[in-house]
Amino acid sequence: MQNRQTGVFRGRRWPTVLMTLGLLGALGIATIHIIWRVRCGDHWRFAVGFLLREHGHETLARVDPCGEIALVLVLFALLYVVWRGPQTVRREWKTVLGRIILMSVSIAFTLLAAEITLRSVMATRSRANDINALRKKQTGKRVRVQGTHPLIHIIRASANTNLIYDLQPGLDIDFGHRRLRTNADGMRQDRTFPTDKPEHTVRIVGIGDSGMFGWDLQQGQCYMDVLASNCEVAPQGPPVQVLNLACPGYNTAQEVESLAYTGLKYEPDIVVVGWCDNDFDIPFCVPQPANFSRKDKLFLHYLLFDRDELKRLCFSRVSDRREAETERVPTDVLSLSGPKGVRRSLERLRALAEAHDFRVLVFGPMGDDIVRLCGDLGLSTYNTRKEIAADQYPEEFAIHFMHPKAAGHAALAKHLEQTLRTRGWLSVVPQ
Repeated sequence: MQNRQTGVFRGRRWPTVLMTLGLLGALGIATIHIIWRVRCGDHWRFAVGFLLREHGHETLARVDPCGEIALVLVLFALLYVVWRGPQTVRREWKTVLGRIILMSVSIAFTLLAAEITLRSVMATRSRANDINALRKKQTGKRVRVQGTHPLIHIIRASANTNLIYDLQPGLDIDFGHRRLRTNADGMRQDRTFPTDKPEHTVRIVGIGDSGMFGWDLQQGQCYMDVLASNCEVAPQGPPVQVLNLACPGYNTAQEVESLAYTGLKYEPDIVVVGWCDNDFDIPFCVPQPANFSRKDKLFLHYLLFDRDELKRLCFSRVSDRREAETERVPTDVLSLSGPKGVRRSLERLRALAEAHDFRVLVFGPMGDDIVRLCGDLGLSTYNTRKEIAADQYPEEFAIHFMHPKAAGHAALAKHLEQTLRTRGWLSVVPQ
């Protein structure tokens, strides 16, 4: 049979021509597939994966983009061998190897330069949207906290970086089918208190989390508000004002910080710490600053194949801890959680009490570890688990739960007032 090949195939055997055309076709399909994935992102990946799975190709459906690129390189190498011929390639292997090494090094340096340039550009752009910049711009508009928990609808990024977030002031909304109002200072109370304390008045400041805040309760039903109402009608003792700085999701470090940042200006005589066992944890909402020096992520890869993930990595935010990446939580936030973090926070509280002459009562369902810690630091405690028998109130009061019902809060307010009076803290008129 006479060969009638023309052009680039002149002088080539038909098996070589067929193999070359096959490899060129496979190389073209793989390249087009990668280009489409770059252009269309996850939607294309999902569509191809779905079709492959429908036809029983589970392994192919899980092929990674890097694997596809490697496949293209292998096809290219095979094409070179087929086109040049095995004998020629064998004679030229040193030259070929040198070219491959040179090409690989060039590609590696190009990708490295692209990765460094991308990180530099994204770092510059993200500075305008980082957490501190958002705080500076929040005059006149609310800075949102990201997450799916309903808490994000009533909080904002705090101007105090140690607080991370706080309650929005001036709220008057339905929140979980309950009325919620906050005063001008961001406390869940109907009135705004003057910083100057009235003469001969005892001021109690409460610091805590969602338990003291009154989660899932109507306005005025939390035990601090009930305590204020009970003290107003009490026949004995000086006038009492109760200020509630509690914010859902706070841990002990944030509670003490809220006292130092906001509470001290009200000249408290008594500080009540609403204890809950999850106060050992990191805050419910944590900062997630962008980290462009991390080595476990290739930003260029996400630029090509997953733009949504790139956006998530490149922008600072405050998000709830269920969706937060632990490696992006600042070390100073992590250091103030756990038993050691709680100890440091309570030591700071003790120092504030000595410097500003107020008494401290840690109040709530307490485990042995926190009771021992408070004892070591000389802080007074009222352990509701020990002081209030489990069968003293109906089970539906949930009095030892982190979120008691309204009747449970009323009972807690009674016990709190009783222990304050028994200790003599409400019978002395401040000078």
